[in-house]
Amino acid sequence: MDELGEKLDALLHDPQQLGRIAQLASSLVGDGGETQPPYLAEKRRRKIDRAMKLARLASLAELAAGEMGEDDDV
Repeated sequence: MDELGEKLDALLHDPQQLGRIAQLASSLVGDGGETQPPYLAEKRRRKIDRAMKLARLASLAELAAGEMGEDDDV
């Protein structure tokens, strides 16, 4: 456990690594802060954004199940 604590401490004191983690987390939830041209109506864009977030979560759930040793499809 001490080794894990040391790694976590090193990570928390490295601004570059923290930035990379924040960027990864932001991309996972779809909050990149990027402005996109309004190709779709706002209502449709919200629905598509939500569907994409759900697809990402499903993909992460499948990866997590694989890491836990589950061989069944999620």
